[in-house]
Amino acid sequence: MNSNCSEMNFVLPVNPLPARLELYRKKKKFTDVKIKIGNLEMEAHRIVLEDASPVIRAMFTHDGNVLEFQETSVDPGILEDLLNFFYNAQIKITLENALSLCIASHFLHIQNLLEESEKFLSLNVS
Repeated sequence: MNSNCSEMNFVLPVNPLPARLELYRKKKKFTDVKIKIGNLEMEAHRIVLEDASPVIRAMFTHDGNVLEFQETSVDPGILEDLLNFFYNAQIKITLENALSLCIASHFLHIQNLLEESEKFLSLNVS
């Protein structure tokens, strides 16, 4: 049996970076931007936010390191859920948050989240 080889691919089963970045955000480690909605303020990593939304990317070119949203565009009650979604690509859509997620994802141009929120709402309209 020949044990020589010129190369070998090694792939981790799961990329640890998203989970690590989310943990850093929660511990406010290496965060470089603040998000404000009304009285609520949270910290995050600019690169994650810019990657998540073209609207956020455009806002950074004008507003520095603080993003302020109107409560009519992004409900403060879903900000934590949105941030978690930006970091780990997972979100629980419920009857309580679906409409707010639709509004925010429409405003922020997050098409896949908008479509899933709309689908959820259409299945639950009575």
